[in-house]
Amino acid sequence: KGGDKAYRLLADAMDKQGRVALAKFVMRGKESLVLIRPAQGGLMLHTMYFADEVRDFGEIDRGQSAKIKPGELDLAGQLIDGLSSDEFHPEQYEDEYRHRVLDLVNQKVEGKEVTVAAPEAPRAQVIDLMEALKESLAKRVATGEKRPLAKAKRSEEAAPAPPKRAQAAKK
Repeated sequence: KGGDKAYRLLADAMDKQGRVALAKFVMRGKESLVLIRPAQGGLMLHTMYFADEVRDFGEIDRGQSAKIKPGELDLAGQLIDGLSSDEFHPEQYEDEYRHRVLDLVNQKVEGKEVTVAAPEAPRAQVIDLMEALKESLAKRVATGEKRPLAKAKRSEEAAPAPPKRAQAAKK
């Protein structure tokens, strides 16, 4: 209760000046770099990456040499449209890892023997991308599933990569 005025003053001043703040934040025993920005009358915190956690985009193989078969792009677009929605419902998603850990903790508390199976080694699969897209699209159409994810706006060009280091940001 005692920090209301300081919070309000900081949020309003940052909003008026169009400023954001960078800070370090510790959550679950891990230090993170965060950006704090004014939003909807309050302050919003976004976790970021430290420089050593970010790879240069030029180092990443982005599949430029892959040959796209005729129709694959259109079929992939149809699949994306079928999986898209204009609304996001966060209650539809749960932290499955957390649930599994809590189940193990509860088993241990109840005195049960806790065993964790070793994960299966991944097997390399060679697939026909066009067939996989058609199959996935056919399943969506056959089951009439509703669209679970928000549709992103389509841009004509990919945005340029941000600079490695930037000065203090303005809103």
